Amino acid sequence: MEHRAVWEANRGPIPEGMAIHHVNGNNRDNRIENLQLVTPAEHRHIHAGYESRDGVPYKRCCKCGQTKPLTEFYRYCYYPYDGAISACKPCHRQACSDRQRKIRQQRRSLSATADSISLPGGE
Repeated sequence: MEHRAVWEANRGPIPEGMAIHHVNGNNRDNRIENLQLVTPAEHRHIHAGYESRDGVPYKRCCKCGQTKPLTEFYRYCYYPYDGAISACKPCHRQACSDRQRKIRQQRRSLSATADSISLPGGE
């Protein structure tokens, strides 16, 4: 909580519901130049790896590496920070298709193996 004390000593009281962010990511560096007052949503976005362009949050896709607006990512309530998954929509759809294709191939393989095995006694 040292960062909060440093902020209040230099800039005054922290408004209700606001957070203090360490700009360089080092939580032990509590110089006033390294502290930034942000909303909880902004704080989550910063720690989720977003950048803001004209007030629009952008995120880097873990699959294609492109930086895209947050609207290009699927969101689920149980994901960390704000619910956005790490891959953009096109990459996520491709990964799901690949996964389903692999499952279908495995099922076909198992089915073919089961068909080729004959039961004793001709049953």
